[in-house]
Amino acid sequence: MAFTPILLMILVQFTLAIVNIGYKLALNDGMPPSILVAYRFMFGAAFIVPVALFVERNDRPMLTRKTVLYTFLCGLTG
Repeated sequence: MAFTPILLMILVQFTLAIVNIGYKLALNDGMPPSILVAYRFMFGAAFIVPVALFVERNDRPMLTRKTVLYTFLCGLTG
């Protein structure tokens, strides 16, 4: 049990190294960087949305007009 955080950190570093190698291979093969970034965002959203919906299922606020407006303005201005 004492080595669990260390093993998890090593696993995360290996995973990031494999992902970086995959990015490098995709870019060398001719994939445009903008497409690679778009795929990264899509896969990240596809992973995090179900997790967020499951974890926050009882704490979500009501979707009111004001909430939608604030979300739109935040997305518009960054």
